[in-house]
Amino acid sequence: MASSEAYTADITQENGAVPSPQGTSLYGSLKISGNQIRLLTITSTTPVISCEMDVTELHDQLPFNALSYVWGDPKVTEIILVNGHKYAVTTSLASALRCVPQHLSQSKHAAGQKLWVDAICINQADDAEKSHQVAKMGEIYSQSALVLCWLGPLSDSIGAAIDVVQITAFERYSRCANVEKCDNHQKLRGCIAQLHDRLEAFKELNDLKQLLVADKKSAIPRLVGDLEIYELANALEHATTVIVRVLQGPYGSELGFCRDDLIRVHREVADWHDRLQRQASKLDATVINDSQPVNFLLELVSSRVHKFQQIVKEFLFQVVADEGYGHILWLKEYPSLCTVEEIVGECHRGPAQPLFDLPYWSRIWIRQEIILARQAVFICGPRSFSLQTLEYFSAWLGWILSPFNSVWLQKEKLFKLVLAYRQNWKLLHHIFESRRNQGLPVGDWLSQSHFKTNVWCHSSDARATNPKDYYYGFLGITKLKIIPDYSSSKSIGSISREFMSEYLKVYRDPSSSNDPLGGPLGLLMFAGVGYGWETDPDMPSWGPNFPGEAKSKPSSRGDADAVVSPGDRDIESIFEKEPQERIIGPDMEAQESLTTEDPSFAIQKACQ
Repeated sequence: MASSEAYTADITQENGAVPSPQGTSLYGSLKISGNQIRLLTITSTTPVISCEMDVTELHDQLPFNALSYVWGDPKVTEIILVNGHKYAVTTSLASALRCVPQHLSQSKHAAGQKLWVDAICINQADDAEKSHQVAKMGEIYSQSALVLCWLGPLSDSIGAAIDVVQITAFERYSRCANVEKCDNHQKLRGCIAQLHDRLEAFKELNDLKQLLVADKKSAIPRLVGDLEIYELANALEHATTVIVRVLQGPYGSELGFCRDDLIRVHREVADWHDRLQRQASKLDATVINDSQPVNFLLELVSSRVHKFQQIVKEFLFQVVADEGYGHILWLKEYPSLCTVEEIVGECHRGPAQPLFDLPYWSRIWIRQEIILARQAVFICGPRSFSLQTLEYFSAWLGWILSPFNSVWLQKEKLFKLVLAYRQNWKLLHHIFESRRNQGLPVGDWLSQSHFKTNVWCHSSDARATNPKDYYYGFLGITKLKIIPDYSSSKSIGSISREFMSEYLKVYRDPSSSNDPLGGPLGLLMFAGVGYGWETDPDMPSWGPNFPGEAKSKPSSRGDADAVVSPGDRDIESIFEKEPQERIIGPDMEAQESLTTEDPSFAIQKACQ
């Protein structure tokens, strides 16, 4: 759904027939209320597209599919038949409807032939119904068995780009398939989790603010918490042994999947050991020298931390070497996949770029529809590829963009692929990270992000025809309790105030999941930008001006606030209730230099 604006069927067919006005006889017999929706069944595609539409109750077990597409030019339409009524749809939708039956019959995830299509299943001439149904968009796309993502008609360049995605996904999958055939992945995850638990337990016990000695006057003084320290030392030895055995035996790409978690726990161990040594240095020297248990324990911990750090470095270098071989050298079999087009004054273009240049990827509603889908298939004319294929392609993009792997790309003279695919990776990473936040399955290739960023920050390049859709387009993801209102009496400014109020209310609610919302001040980066004050005097300066942001020129403004805002919820007095209050004032600083980080240095820094 690219826009919720109704288009009029004022076009005349070649035979002189004029379609009946939308919203009269067709919707008069198919009124909906409560939790009801309308569903289509395509009965014929030649010579005219014919559909049957009925009303049904939306519930978890309802078998139906949903169409995701770009509406296209509302002035260029084609006549179809819905329950015998002539109905004008855009040529973009008509093209999709012709191809849908083929793809539904071929997909193992499809739930019959029932289909939800917003432009037809919602009476676009009825603002009240439109507002009611748009509020259900999240439910509809998350409960549909299959979302068919219509990219548009097939062309030679798009077909070649799809080939690139499918070949890359296949090569990525074939080189990672052995992850499921061995238990290395499980062993590594287990020892990493054990280390993390031991660190957390010790932190809760003492937090190392002070290293205390018990029984100072006894013959054998000991440290308070020595049992927990011994357990951590044993966990370090166990983790070291597991990693050594994994590296000595047959292993696959599961090493790469555990890399980020291992680096994270490695840093936690290093920080803990540093604090332990600082506190130990404050102990009475006679306690350390005269007490064999205390002295032995401190030396034991230092020894095992050192061994663990050494094996982690070996592990990381092995990951870089193995992944470099598996992800880069196969490209020599496909020279066309290495081609990067350089155009003066424009971004580098990779061989898959024609696919991502399609308008489909740039629409607000499209992002939500893909993110919420249980299963999705991307269709382009007679061709198609699955959401899993796109995920494997994304995993490969994530690998080539990692600073750990730049040495391989430079060695094979493929570093231009990084420049070509950076924007594609930003889009796909946002989609799959958002799917994981929704509780949908995503592969281990996607590392856990520890930064709080909001969904609007990641989608600042997405567009909508109706300015209200910038606020309503992600309601299904964010769970903000805002009722869409497409009536002319509802201004954009009033929507912005209502939106910001609900945003802060949800963030303050400790029972709510606010992963897509980012920090409590995250939306200030969209406040007062663009042309909002000129086009809508009711627009508050402290509320998000998404339509203005879409019209403004790209800026060098960062998203620091959306990332580093503290997670506390004590934000009652951030804003005054008066909509006239304004927050003004840019904060800028110069970047002294830019450099490409050497991968070996990146590994060393990651271990520090």
